[in-house]
Amino acid sequence: MKVLIADDHPIIRKGVTEILLHEFSGSEVVHAKNGEETIRLLDDSYAIVFLDIDMPQKDGLEVCKVIREENYSCKIIFLTLHDNPQILHRAAKLKADGFLLKESSTEEIIICINVVLTGQQFTNKKIREILIDSNKRKKEIELNKGLQELTKTEKKVLQLVAESFSSKEIALRLFVTPKSVKNYRHRISRKLNLDPKNNSLSNWAIENKEIIKILLF
Repeated sequence: MKVLIADDHPIIRKGVTEILLHEFSGSEVVHAKNGEETIRLLDDSYAIVFLDIDMPQKDGLEVCKVIREENYSCKIIFLTLHDNPQILHRAAKLKADGFLLKESSTEEIIICINVVLTGQQFTNKKIREILIDSNKRKKEIELNKGLQELTKTEKKVLQLVAESFSSKEIALRLFVTPKSVKNYRHRISRKLNLDPKNNSLSNWAIENKEIIKILLF
């Protein structure tokens, strides 16, 4: 197995190399100190490329993009100090095969290598939690913004939808026509970025009833 380790820290390169040579018999390991050197060394002979995100002369994200654009067959594992959600989200969008923090244990690095070689993705638990938490906060912010854009009547309609009332029942309660309720539902769906078809609003409102109570009232 041929592996390229791209990192400007010699200690990291040495540590990962020792793991590879000890745990994966017959491994051939090549080192690169920066992004430009990594790109020059790239070819289809590598099974895995370890990328540091923070590297001089093109960072790991730029190198990953080149690998994807050139359709190299290697598996990409980010090995980074970064726990910044924005940077991690940028890395995730590039669809790397593995995500490890430099504090990862030897055992976790070995597991990651074995997992990506089977065609699956591996993400360090801490990185996964950071991404999940970041996505949750982003959705809450977007949701809160959308809810606050609702008119007083739209808020009332949404509350009743969340309580599983039908459009006909909502019309009777609000003294409006069923057609008006349909229009309200459509506008609410648009403001909350929901598909106005296929009962998306009803399903979403019922599922998020408690969140709606907290954020809306």
